[in-house]
Amino acid sequence: MSDQEQQYQWALTKGFHKKLIPAMIIGAVVVSVLIIGCVAQYGHLIGLTSFRSMLILDLAVGLPVGAYFGYLAGLGAMKKRLEWVKWGEAHGWEYQAKPKQIGAGLSAGEEALRKSSIFWHHARKHDLIHRRIGDQGISLLRATNFTKRTPGSGQNDLVGGTRKQSGGCCFLVMDNPISCPPMNIHSRKFMDRLHLPTSRPVISFEVDDFNEKWTVHASDAKAAYARISQKVIDFLLSSSDKYLIEFVDDMLIVQYGISQTEEFLSIRNPRQFYMSLMTFTEEFIDNVPEDLMKSIHLVDKMG
Repeated sequence: MSDQEQQYQWALTKGFHKKLIPAMIIGAVVVSVLIIGCVAQYGHLIGLTSFRSMLILDLAVGLPVGAYFGYLAGLGAMKKRLEWVKWGEAHGWEYQAKPKQIGAGLSAGEEALRKSSIFWHHARKHDLIHRRIGDQGISLLRATNFTKRTPGSGQNDLVGGTRKQSGGCCFLVMDNPISCPPMNIHSRKFMDRLHLPTSRPVISFEVDDFNEKWTVHASDAKAAYARISQKVIDFLLSSSDKYLIEFVDDMLIVQYGISQTEEFLSIRNPRQFYMSLMTFTEEFIDNVPEDLMKSIHLVDKMG
């Protein structure tokens, strides 16, 4: 049995309930504050006007009820983690609830990942799954960000300036054994029509429909034309514009933007979004010329 499973499987871990103490404390505090607020506002209607009566009610009801609900919430979170761990062990994936390292090869990919312009560097990261397929490391995770984000100027900016990122998205980060010069492929936005300065020039293609739907930024036009063949163009034209693709050093990064209506579902079961991300990535790679991208089977590794 792995160390991860021992950490979460309460049936075999003596200290399991100790892990729920913070959740119980938070629950007790939240419910106690709510009761104090309600009594202060409406207590006179039932004869609770003194501080002593308010304190007794809080100790008798607020603390135990809050601790109980906090315990249930913590228990649900631990069960979710255990399900992830068991699923990962059954299908060859490692799981981290709150990952510290994200790169495809984990620590080996951190440097390349820092150069990415589409990765949400400062967002909260959740539910990382990681494995190796041959000599390639693959990581998938969910990110949430509800704050303004101002990226630094320079090579990591697509159009420069300040932009907002809110809601959630899923990322696939994988090693790319056949190195590709820096390149981004994303759906065409209004700002792309303004021809703002960028560190990666816009590459145009002979297919007008493709130029209308997708924008390609690349530091090497020859490399972009070689990889974005007619098969890739046809594939992207038939694909959702929720995906963003980036080549950085020896790494491929694909983002799947989650809509506000999908955000709740992604928390409950992000694996369905991971499956969509893997399907898109596998099909994209299959359409790139074989001598420029190594074919890989991703979908069947999800079980």
